[in-house]
Amino acid sequence: GFTPAGRPYLAMQYIRGGSLQNWLEKLAQQGKRLATADSLKIVSQIADALNTAHEAGIIHRDLKPSNILLHPNGTPVLTDLGIAAVRSELTRLTQTGSVVGTPQYMSPEQAMGKSVDGRSDIYSLGIILYQLLAGQAPFAADSPVALLHQHVHELPPPLIEIRPDLAPATYRTVEICLQKEP
Repeated sequence: GFTPAGRPYLAMQYIRGGSLQNWLEKLAQQGKRLATADSLKIVSQIADALNTAHEAGIIHRDLKPSNILLHPNGTPVLTDLGIAAVRSELTRLTQTGSVVGTPQYMSPEQAMGKSVDGRSDIYSLGIILYQLLAGQAPFAADSPVALLHQHVHELPPPLIEIRPDLAPATYRTVEICLQKEP
C-alpha cells in the first residue's frame, strides 16, 4: 500500500521463531544439529513454497537459511524475494552475465552469470538440506570467488561419510539437488 504521504510500504506477518539461520547457530553453539525428521520436514515445506513460486513464474535466486523464517512450532515461511526474478513473455528481470545471490548457496549457473530458472532454487535448497543434515555447509572458502569456484567445479563431500545413518533416498535427494548441470 501507500501511506497518506504517498510513500510505499509492505506489511508482512510477524514470525516469532526467528530464522532458520538463527536456529542453526543456536544448535551449533550447543554442539547439536536439527533432527533429521525436522530437517526433511522443513525442506519439504520450502520445496512446496518454491513450487508455488515457480508455477507463478517467480525464481527466488537467494535461497538461504536466513531467508527462511520459522514459527515457534517449526513451520517455515519463505521470505525475502528482494532479488527474485519474474519470468513471463513480457517481463524478464534476470540478466545474463550478472551475478546476484549469496555465494554459499548459489547454483553453478547462477555463479557463472547464466540465465536461471527454478532448478537454480532447487540447487540452493539442496545446499540447505545438506547443511541441515551434515551440520555444515558442503563448501567453505576464504573468499566468495573461491566458494563460487567450488559450486561450479567441485563435488561436495559425500554426505554418507558425514551421516552414515541416513536413508538411501535421502542421499539420493541431496545428490539430485546438487547436480552441477541444471
